[in-house]
Amino acid sequence: MVTDSEIQTLLRRCGYEGHPHHKFAPNNFGLNPPAAPRPTKTLCDRPPFNVRCLSEAERMLEQGIQRKMISEEQAVNGLPKFVWFVRISDEAVFEAKLGGSRSNLYHGYPLQNDDANRQRVVRAWKERSP
Repeated sequence: MVTDSEIQTLLRRCGYEGHPHHKFAPNNFGLNPPAAPRPTKTLCDRPPFNVRCLSEAERMLEQGIQRKMISEEQAVNGLPKFVWFVRISDEAVFEAKLGGSRSNLYHGYPLQNDDANRQRVVRAWKERSP
């Protein structure tokens, strides 16, 4: 298990950038609309997910890290490849994946109800509640 000290280091090293393919209104996240939108991508800023702005997405990433909801699988730079967040009110699960314009940035997207990892993430989130 990751230590509290490692969590603090991770919080200092990483950030959230978002990806326009997962946004209905990418400008709300400081992003430009994609040149070739992908209609199959899940939009986190539309119902039922309703993540409306960059600061909210950043807060979700931070809370996932603080709750140690990070993958054991790491990227080349030693950061976890994935971070998860669960909104308890409706058990919406969001996954942040490393891979932004810089090596320490994540972009996030909601997991669909039929995703095999979804229930595992919800259980782990509840077990790690503060």
